[in-house]
Amino acid sequence: MNNNGNGSTSETNPFTTHQLPLGVRLFLTTARLMFQVVGKVSPQMAGKLALRLFMTPPSVSIPRRELAIRDSADLKMQRIM
Repeated sequence: MNNNGNGSTSETNPFTTHQLPLGVRLFLTTARLMFQVVGKVSPQMAGKLALRLFMTPPSVSIPRRELAIRDSADLKMQRIM
């Protein structure tokens, strides 16, 4: 690593200087702790949980400003040959 001696590497790393939102930090801390515990008890179960967590898309609610547009949309099915 390139460290010029003016500070630690973590002070200049853009990935560590950015503060994540509290909800994200709590989720990551909880997930890390859970995987450490489950990984010690059952590595196979930890793998299955990690796969499920990775493969499940996050649920996102539709913003209020987009509800009227969605409700007024005209849906048409088109046959593609």
